[in-house]
Amino acid sequence: MSGLPDFSKLSAGDQMALLQQLMSDPTFGPMMNTPEFKSIMKEQADAYGNPDPSKWPDGTETVGYVPEKAPPADKARRYVRLLLPGYERMLVGETPVWTQPYYRVMGNFNSRDLEWFAANCGLAHLCKVGHTAIVEKALLVDLMALHSMCKWFMKTPIVVDHRIPESQPLRKLPQYTADYASVLNVGPLSLFHYMITTSPLFMSKLSKVKRFEYVIRRFGDLATRTDRSFAKTKQMAFECLQALLNGGIIDQVIYDQCMTPITPPTPAIEGQYLCHTCQTGEGDLMKCSRCLQVRYCSVACQKKDWAAHKKTCKK
Repeated sequence: MSGLPDFSKLSAGDQMALLQQLMSDPTFGPMMNTPEFKSIMKEQADAYGNPDPSKWPDGTETVGYVPEKAPPADKARRYVRLLLPGYERMLVGETPVWTQPYYRVMGNFNSRDLEWFAANCGLAHLCKVGHTAIVEKALLVDLMALHSMCKWFMKTPIVVDHRIPESQPLRKLPQYTADYASVLNVGPLSLFHYMITTSPLFMSKLSKVKRFEYVIRRFGDLATRTDRSFAKTKQMAFECLQALLNGGIIDQVIYDQCMTPITPPTPAIEGQYLCHTCQTGEGDLMKCSRCLQVRYCSVACQKKDWAAHKKTCKK
């Protein structure tokens, strides 16, 4: 952490640019839990000489600032703003509460990943304490918020504890660890679960989002995991699919395809799946969109295998 410039002398834009640069460093995740970094973040929040953290010096509202004692409706509105396009953001107030416990596995997260994760967690917590209707109303003001939810959920950033040696299997298969399940459970998946199982209107609006098809596939992926650390994840994903089926959003064919077990896990790591072409398990494998029975690590591997796979690929 030595050699960092004085944050109080940087503009807001320069501060965010520097933080984004630091987050690209794989050692940054563990560093974020140090007292020195927390002090720097406090400096960032206080750098403007403005006693009101809810506003920038020009009087505009600070996107990312959620007062801990704000009314639920105001909290929901502020969290949803983090899911919408924009710049000049700063996670202060209640929002860092959701990100700090996971800094050690967030070395691959950029600033937008952290913002969307914090928003998902904050909204899921509001649902947990009985404010689901308020969250629904806030989310449906702008469907771009649902788009952001879907994008983060279907392409979750790599979650990896950098303290694990690179030679260890769990380091090579980060999306099959208990940390990955925990990150999904605390916010993104929980928020989908609360909304889908309680709000027909939310389900209807969600089905109109461009990335909805990929979200369904993610539910199917998580609902068929076998590792014990994914027990809660699996149950929530399963209940989401059931609610979508019962609500008429998906049909029985799609539901059955999602619930069909994929290639059996290898004994190396329970819950591990391998690319059908190169037999590696690195990264976040994708199902064949036609049969949903096999997985690939990349489009290139899928194309390479198509000549053989198309003989058995069925909708």
